[in-house]
Amino acid sequence: MDKRRVLRVPADWPVTVHIGKKNAQARALQFSEFGIMVGPAELFEVGKRYEVSFQLPGHKTPYHLRGITVYATLKGVGMRFEAMSAEVTAEFRAFVDQQGAAMAR
Repeated sequence: MDKRRVLRVPADWPVTVHIGKKNAQARALQFSEFGIMVGPAELFEVGKRYEVSFQLPGHKTPYHLRGITVYATLKGVGMRFEAMSAEVTAEFRAFVDQQGAAMAR
């Protein structure tokens, strides 16, 4: 049985990670309304905060968020978004629900 609180959907889009004064290119691997899994894992340290920028497929709005890495796998790290507005959370929830419904068909 899956113990996850929220639905996570597969992802595959570019993510820019701001590491200090440098930018690194990463790839979204999974996405939920509260966080993102990005890879490659070697770019990140668990427990550190990073600024990330990305655009959801089919959306024009670029997102610039702060997140903390909460776990790591061989593929990537899971990052929980911090200080998100209710509006952005709702946009992410709608995106995930739409992707989840498409996967269920």
